[in-house]
Amino acid sequence: MDRRGRTRRLFRTVLFTDVVGSTEMAAELGDRRWRQTLARHHAVMRRQLRAHDGTEIDTAGDGFFATFENPSDAVRCAAEAVASVHALGLRIRAAVHTGEVEAAGEKVGGIAVHIGARLLALAGPEEVVVSGTVRDLVAGSGFDFEDRGSHTLKGVPGDWPVYALVLRSLSEEDTATAAEAESGGGARRRRRLMVAAALSTAMLIAVGVVVVAVLLRPTAATVARGPDTVAAYRTADGELAAGIRVGRAPDALLADGGILWIANLGGGTLARIDPRNGTAETYGQVGQRPSAIARTGRSVWVADRFEDSISILDAEDGQLTTRFELHASAFEAGDDVMWVADDLADVVRRVDVRTTRVTAVIDLPRPSGPSDLVMADAVLWVAASRAGAVLRLDPTAMTVVGAPVAVEGVHKLAAAAGSIWAVSPQADRLTRIEAASGRVMVRVDVCDTPVAVVANADGAWVACATERALWQVSPAGEVLRTIALDGVPTDLALDGDRVWLTLRDD
Repeated sequence: MDRRGRTRRLFRTVLFTDVVGSTEMAAELGDRRWRQTLARHHAVMRRQLRAHDGTEIDTAGDGFFATFENPSDAVRCAAEAVASVHALGLRIRAAVHTGEVEAAGEKVGGIAVHIGARLLALAGPEEVVVSGTVRDLVAGSGFDFEDRGSHTLKGVPGDWPVYALVLRSLSEEDTATAAEAESGGGARRRRRLMVAAALSTAMLIAVGVVVVAVLLRPTAATVARGPDTVAAYRTADGELAAGIRVGRAPDALLADGGILWIANLGGGTLARIDPRNGTAETYGQVGQRPSAIARTGRSVWVADRFEDSISILDAEDGQLTTRFELHASAFEAGDDVMWVADDLADVVRRVDVRTTRVTAVIDLPRPSGPSDLVMADAVLWVAASRAGAVLRLDPTAMTVVGAPVAVEGVHKLAAAAGSIWAVSPQADRLTRIEAASGRVMVRVDVCDTPVAVVANADGAWVACATERALWQVSPAGEVLRTIALDGVPTDLALDGDRVWLTLRDD
């Protein structure tokens, strides 16, 4: 945002990458060796971004999202990243698109970002695909492209011409050189694992089911710490009460009836954990990058906003009951409906939980970019991140009511005890709104990059990504305590006398 709190629109090139077959390779290597392999991958990617003037925007598990001012730099970075990562015994795929993005602080959004993410799904192992826009812009820069035809991208109007960059052949000598540098034939073994991963992936696609069940029985003294964990702190004194190892790059978190549900971006899985007896189960079939979770009745809803899909699982046995196409940036569950925010179309949809049909649509002011929803006292509150405002919706009349509440850079919401709490990552601020009147009661400058908030009658808990901290703030705005964390927090959930949070690596 600029100094007036407006979202800036910039012309940028976006690059998306991820590791092919990462789930299978992680299972073969084990946690420790996979983390070492992933650390080398991250180091290579960041060297390439620095060498080509790229700006890292986000890293989720094995995927990178970066922006460039020059499309040629982005294409060269992608090509060299494919070759460099190949030398580690890994294969990545990449996608490049150029267009207008919406910049708010360090975050970047907008339709160009969604197009880039959609293009990534069209890339094969060790391929770089680009939009027709990029191909035209880099004409004369020495690149050769193969025509991949026109494609319809989910959630994006029209047909989009797609091209694949012609890359130099990656020979066995490329990987053998890396093997000598690392010694002990580690890279050769990773090549064998890579082949096994490809075969495993083909078998899984043929079967159409990916379900992994893991039973963990930690002793009472076992407290996992660091990234890729879910941790609990006591609300009374802020002391660490539990720590449980989960999948790679945990993101969205839901606490419901003593059960934790966690979306793992790195593995494309959903974890179900019962902290009372230490059991944990991990389910696939929820998309490549599950990003939102909600529970209604016997069902758990999981959204993959990059694939425009919603998967519904049985809450008892984790079996997939249905999957349908719908873009969801956030959920809020009702008795027999699910409210679904769509930050591409600037709408909130009401979906019947029994039939999964959209029964009504509430149009939001443009641009809104709804990033979160919360119901309080029969009012549906919406975090309109691109508008820098919190909106109030009447779920019966299906309309926006009252004036927008100005909250610069709003991202996430929480409701408790007659208050709506909002965090703004770009402004490093927590805002408390009186639910009855819509008046702003308190604004508090908090830690760096607050990304999640939960609340109860005693105030709010705020998780900050850059500072790796958890703050507790009273309703009056007093900072009650701050807690240093062992990883980057991604989401929060309250369950009785504990506040749970997911932690991932940088």
